[in-house]
Amino acid sequence: MKVLRSPVSTRIVRPTTALKPTNVSRNLATAISITPPSYLSLPPPGPPQPRLPGPSVVASLGTEYNENLFRYTSGRWLYNESQQMAQRYIKFDVAALRRIIASVCASPVSSMEKKEGLFNKTLMVTLANGKKVAVRIKNPIAGPDHLMTSSEVATMDFVRNNLGIPVPKILAWSSHAANNGVGAEYIIMESAPGVQLSTVWRTMDSRQKKNVVNSLVALEQNMLNAKFAQYGSLYYRDDIPESKRAPRLYAHGSRRFGSEEKFCIGPIAHRNFYEDERATMDLDRGPWSSPEDYLRSLASREEAWISRFAKPNIHDDPFRNVSGPQFKEEHLQCLEQYRSIIPALVPTSRKVLASNLWHSDLNPGNIFVSDDEERRVVIHPSWLAMLPDLLQASNSLNFLLSTTS
Repeated sequence: MKVLRSPVSTRIVRPTTALKPTNVSRNLATAISITPPSYLSLPPPGPPQPRLPGPSVVASLGTEYNENLFRYTSGRWLYNESQQMAQRYIKFDVAALRRIIASVCASPVSSMEKKEGLFNKTLMVTLANGKKVAVRIKNPIAGPDHLMTSSEVATMDFVRNNLGIPVPKILAWSSHAANNGVGAEYIIMESAPGVQLSTVWRTMDSRQKKNVVNSLVALEQNMLNAKFAQYGSLYYRDDIPESKRAPRLYAHGSRRFGSEEKFCIGPIAHRNFYEDERATMDLDRGPWSSPEDYLRSLASREEAWISRFAKPNIHDDPFRNVSGPQFKEEHLQCLEQYRSIIPALVPTSRKVLASNLWHSDLNPGNIFVSDDEERRVVIHPSWLAMLPDLLQASNSLNFLLSTTS
């Protein structure tokens, strides 16, 4: 797989129940008027509004694109809705994107259907020749500009071509929204074959479920085979300044999977390190040479943010029923206590401290299975990171909870 750079910063990858009535009488309470808190952003009652379209917005050629293609349409928020919507709003040049898709795929675009999650929009594109591709558009809330997209692309390339893990093939991408002609970061990839596991799990028999679980275990084991020198995120070397690259890719004495001149370990691209004001702060984002350094960076990150920007919690906030620290000083004290026990938190066994790729969002919505008796698995890596193995257990647990709830 070779990455070509186009004049508009597009990188193109070429081939190689209702309640029952009760007879119990009750005394009715006296009605009182309660003024809602000022931070709730739901509009006051008024005349009926036009019904919003569902999460799927279909646009055919010749149709005027409206705001529903750019904004989040799959739900509402009771708390900070305007802020939540703004973090998921991304306007882009649809015509320019169509032209790029047509050039990359050698066929005009026939239609586009929007699917969305909390962090990205995915356009399911049908081409005039009948083929389909998927285009992922990064929402502002997803993570840092450039780093998030470039790391995701590099990681999908590595696991597909170096580890042999079935992930969609990247056809073209751009992590520079300002000069790519579209006005948004995007990834054009092959459409994942099959169906989402979340839509068929409850209809599968025990043999098929066992096959899926065994396939996932094999895929995870495959990722564990690659042991890296430091902790952070994976990138193409050309996308990261030399000063921010780890000196080597693979750990000493570990198996090599090639492409050391192509890939590197760089700063972590997880959104937690860039949320709110953190995006412009001078923080330690890696890469880290030890688990202790990574764990200390978590404390340093929050200490820096709390010291400059944190405010006491609103005590009458119905959405914050917590008994933990409510003031800046209390929270900083807890972080200092956390710092003091970091050495005791890190196991001595090097086996669980290795830097491996692992999936941070392993849920049935990110796993596709073939629409046949075999139920072959294709993982869609929304984000993969290089972190200590000991932190991976919670993500495997998330999958188990998702499939049993």
